[in-house]
Amino acid sequence: MRTRLLHNIFYSLLIITAAIVLGCEEEEKDSNQKPLLKFVSPDDGAEFYLGDSILVKVISINLDCEILDVSIFDNNELLVSFSEPPFEYNWYPTLDDVAEHTLKAIATDYQQEETTEEIIFTINGYLPEIYFNTEHQHALVGESIQFTDSTAFKPNSWLWDFGDGNTSKEQNPSHVYTSGGTYSVSLTATNEYGSKTKTKTDYITIVDTTVTDYDNNTYKVVKIGDQYWMAENLKTTTYNNGTSIDLVTDSTAWANSSTGAYCWYDNDEATYGDTYGALYNWYAVETGTICPDGWHVPTDNEWKTLELYLGMSPSEVDDEWSRGTNEGSKLAGNAELWADGNLKNNSEFGSSGFSALPGGYRGSSSVFYDIGLNGCWWSAKTYAYNRSYAWFRSVYFYESKVYRFGFHKELGFSIRCVRD
Repeated sequence: MRTRLLHNIFYSLLIITAAIVLGCEEEEKDSNQKPLLKFVSPDDGAEFYLGDSILVKVISINLDCEILDVSIFDNNELLVSFSEPPFEYNWYPTLDDVAEHTLKAIATDYQQEETTEEIIFTINGYLPEIYFNTEHQHALVGESIQFTDSTAFKPNSWLWDFGDGNTSKEQNPSHVYTSGGTYSVSLTATNEYGSKTKTKTDYITIVDTTVTDYDNNTYKVVKIGDQYWMAENLKTTTYNNGTSIDLVTDSTAWANSSTGAYCWYDNDEATYGDTYGALYNWYAVETGTICPDGWHVPTDNEWKTLELYLGMSPSEVDDEWSRGTNEGSKLAGNAELWADGNLKNNSEFGSSGFSALPGGYRGSSSVFYDIGLNGCWWSAKTYAYNRSYAWFRSVYFYESKVYRFGFHKELGFSIRCVRD
């Protein structure tokens, strides 16, 4: 009984299916409607480049029950064929595909009725892949910066924008900035397939040739390696937050000081102040505000960086006391201020532009020593082996080396600031 029922149901479904198919065939014969076909992607006239992914996509709608076959041809060669939707294909062009392309889509129903759609687009070679650099991203105002292009894929023209309103069409230009600041640099490179631009934001930093402290004293700036140093001793009497630094002339008060203080050599500003700057105890350094905004007292490691750039051996730079060969002579300047000796008689005297001066120092007993004979400059770092000492550097007239040592924080030494 159950078997006969199942047979009857199957036979009924077969009759219904046959009727639908025959009805569709009859409708097809009567209406003869062709498939509808349209390219969705790419656009007619589009341009692509090697490295792009191209989405090839069509839509095709049947209105009279036909079964669609969709084939897409590239320059008359079959690219891809579909028997059912979606009709889309991701194409990754190679060098052999660089050319103009005619894409033809053909939608076919089971009665071999066809609809065609055609577009034309272009695959170009690689656009320029831009690479550029410069040996130094920091420079002083007026210093020439050399830019180097290493763009790939055969550029044949260049347009640089240096970020200061100036441009160049040279491949490897040099440029001089006339104002301090930070500049973004762009390069647009063009080859036979088109142009591409790359921008490096805040790429170049230009430092003014002078810096001014809170008291409006102006100091020359020198670039040594990748560091920017004051080329003069500090002479401010005010921290960069507007707070006055204590002027201490009394010997006892100076010897017992534990807060920031300054003085002039021999307490004689008129004679020594303008040339040699002021002398400061280390407690003034410790505030972190004695240098102009954007500048600071150098750490022991920053002094080492300077010394290494000037030629000191890495095996000596961590030593204490007298080190190096003629780095002291390179740091020193103004030969007429120095007593006669090996320091200024060295052939490289003054070559760095640092212009270290023999400003002397004020001892822990408050006595002033050695004007014309030596100069001493604080580091921002406490001495490693005695917390009541701090690192400093010193240069003496009788030899061309640089001294590194730690000594009492209440001493009065000169200060040179380095840019942040």
